Amino acid sequence: MLQFSKMANCYFLILTVLQCWKVVSDSDGVPIIGLPLTMVIGLSMIKDIYEDYIRKSSDNEENNTKTYVGATKVTSEESTFNQTIWNNVLVGQIVKVR
Repeated sequence: MLQFSKMANCYFLILTVLQCWKVVSDSDGVPIIGLPLTMVIGLSMIKDIYEDYIRKSSDNEENNTKTYVGATKVTSEESTFNQTIWNNVLVGQIVKVR
C-alpha cells in the first residue's frame, strides 16, 4: 500500500482499472498497462526489502559494539566502568565515549 502513496503509481492503477471496462478501453477490456505497473511496484518492493535488510544488519552491528558503562555504585574518589554491548545500555546509565 505504501507504493500507492506515489502519485504516478496511483495514476497507472486508475488507468489499469479503466482498461478493464470495454466501453472506456481501447484494448478491448484487457489491462495491458497492468504488467508494467506490476513490474515497477515489484521492483520497488524488492528495493525496499534490500534497504531494510541493510538497515537491520547495520543496526545489529551497532547494537553488538562494545562500550563502557559506569558502575552502579560509584565512590567520589574512583569511578569504574564495566564493558558491555550497546544493546544492554539502559536509559540513565553513564557511558564512556572514546
